[in-house]
Amino acid sequence: MEAIPHIPYMRHFKTIAEYCQGIGISQPKHPHFDIRSFEENMKTVHQQMPPFRHEFFAIAIKADGDGKAQGPCIP
Repeated sequence: MEAIPHIPYMRHFKTIAEYCQGIGISQPKHPHFDIRSFEENMKTVHQQMPPFRHEFFAIAIKADGDGKAQGPCIP
């Protein structure tokens, strides 16, 4: 049986408020969801951080473009 490698401590954010504080952005206006522009975060977010985990989903929406998905796997 192989030994399990040592996994260093990884910060675990359990709420959106903990996440916002941990990465250096302002607190959300609502405890269960947060809506803001990406540029708004870039003013204060920590540019480098060790790996972390969280218990929620993030969705990014691009406000401009031609409406077509593009990439190496999409013809």
